[in-house]
Amino acid sequence: MPVIGFTAEPLNDTDSKHLTTFGKLTGMDTTSTVSTLNPNGETWAVNDALYMSTTAGGLTKVRPTGGTTLIQRIAKVLKVDATGGQIFVFNTARTAGLPNLGTDKLWIGDANGIPQKVDKSTIGGASIYTADDTIGSGRKLTITDNVTIVGSSSNNVLNIANNGEMQFSAGGNMYGKMFTNGDWALGGNTIIGVQAGITLHRNTLVKGEGTGSADNLFQVLNSTNNAQFKIFGNGSIILGGTSFKGSEKISIQGRTGVFGADTWSTSTAFEIYDGDTTPTKLWDFRNNGDLIGSGPRKKNTIVKDVYNYKTNHSIVVNFITNLRPELSTLQRGNVEK
Repeated sequence: MPVIGFTAEPLNDTDSKHLTTFGKLTGMDTTSTVSTLNPNGETWAVNDALYMSTTAGGLTKVRPTGGTTLIQRIAKVLKVDATGGQIFVFNTARTAGLPNLGTDKLWIGDANGIPQKVDKSTIGGASIYTADDTIGSGRKLTITDNVTIVGSSSNNVLNIANNGEMQFSAGGNMYGKMFTNGDWALGGNTIIGVQAGITLHRNTLVKGEGTGSADNLFQVLNSTNNAQFKIFGNGSIILGGTSFKGSEKISIQGRTGVFGADTWSTSTAFEIYDGDTTPTKLWDFRNNGDLIGSGPRKKNTIVKDVYNYKTNHSIVVNFITNLRPELSTLQRGNVEK
């Protein structure tokens, strides 16, 4: 390689012979018969490109393979015939500018502009890829500009700015954003509040892995990793603590404030019901400070209400005496401790 021309006569080292380097050759067998010209017995058609065969000599319509194989496309079929076949010869005395490449090899121009064959692992000092095309340990890819991934509808799907900010979009709408300070917005692209490191803009589902009272479904921790809010698989809740004090379903631990919507005596700030299938209201804390017991009854009869209610419910006297100034004259003997 490369082939410099074709001749119809045997050559020797003494006689001069004609050699065709460019032009039409006629009067040959271009059918599938095995011959010096067609050693593989291929079936050719008009306009087929023919290469020099690197295995059997002669011509082939199949581009040769192999990482180090030189490629010389040298002729085209003009006519298919057993005796009057024709081919057009061109591209003699040289091979293709670039031969085939082996596995994981690349063409890289050198300082003189000449392509050189190199292994991809040598690119950039250390390739980010391993032999199985995965990112290897200790490898990195450095991109100094913005990166945008565009979906099939020409809308941006992912945009990574060179300052570290990321945006996630779908259908032309942004549904997620990571800011340069580490804050996240999910379901939208804004942070609500000065301390909202993560803002959820849409309905949010948290699914746990169990249904028991010891299966953590969701937790909120403070900066020292102590739980301040916990929801368990059975729906029980702890506020302001890490464990239940008894068999309660909801445990509120620490000072608790209940704020009503107004200051009216006819509107409720807080209610207590019993546990019957059809719940009955036991206590109604009004927004003006009144406490109405089961009945309902007004605050001026609350002492009697508490006294009559004590047979079924235990009331802490300090709770009652501090609930309203009107109750401060209660005698401890009149209320069960």
